[in-house]
Amino acid sequence: CSKEDVVKKRFDCIHVEWGRSGYRERRHLVRFKKSFEIQTTEVTQLQYVMVMGKNPSSFKTKEKCDAGQYAVLSGVELCMNHPVENVTWGQTQEFIKELNRIQDTYTYRLPTEAEWEYAARGDPQTPIRYWWGLDFSRMGKAAWYSGNANGRTHSVARKEANPYGLYDVHGNVWEWSQ
Repeated sequence: CSKEDVVKKRFDCIHVEWGRSGYRERRHLVRFKKSFEIQTTEVTQLQYVMVMGKNPSSFKTKEKCDAGQYAVLSGVELCMNHPVENVTWGQTQEFIKELNRIQDTYTYRLPTEAEWEYAARGDPQTPIRYWWGLDFSRMGKAAWYSGNANGRTHSVARKEANPYGLYDVHGNVWEWSQ
């Protein structure tokens, strides 16, 4: 990828995927046939409410929100900048369908698994699943996990971004792919 492609989140380069523990995968080459763009954060509760008019999240009450993030919008409680969670794959597809219906600038979709792996790692050549490598002393600066999240979600983009400028690619919530 060129520096411009990385800055604009356009990816069409060779991706090297490494087998993960618990999976029976071997390292292999993947070539993307088309470039793609990806949002720099998870979908927030505010974005979801603006499109769907409801909030399925478990973490949406004032006591579950980071300071200054609680709101009630058209009678719907939400932690505005927290990721939406507690959504099924089917609900995710409904969200995408509605998002595509209400605007015509982009055609939104979930990333493929290969696109997600590539974007999350932040380096197409790394054989390591974490973009910060094996330096686990950096994990608290890069991800929300059981050791620092206090059993709840947190506002997006509060941890370090990976080399492609993507936040929360490890931790906070699980991400769906196609």
